[in-house]
Amino acid sequence: MAKNEMKLETKVEKEYPDFAHEVARMDVDGLNQRLLGYTKSSEEVEQAKENDEGLERAKEQVKELSAPYRETKKALRLKMRYIMNRIKEMGGE
Repeated sequence: MAKNEMKLETKVEKEYPDFAHEVARMDVDGLNQRLLGYTKSSEEVEQAKENDEGLERAKEQVKELSAPYRETKKALRLKMRYIMNRIKEMGGE
C-alpha cells in the first residue's frame, strides 16, 4: 500500500471509524452503490449551496469589501515586477 493510501486510510479510520468498518465489509457492488449515493448527495449539497441566497449575498459583500485590498495588491505586484525588470536591465540581480 502506498504512503498516501495509508494516510487516507488512517485518516478515515480516525475520523469515521463506523464508516471505515462498514465499508471494509462491502463487496465491489456495494461500494459502487455507496459511491453513487454519495455522488448524488454531493450534487444535492452543491445545488443547495448555489441556491442559498444568504450565502450569495455574503459572497458579494466579501467581494465588495475586499476590492480595495485586491486592487492595492495588484498594483504592488505590478510595480514590484517593473522594478525587478529594471534591476535586471541594469545588470543587477
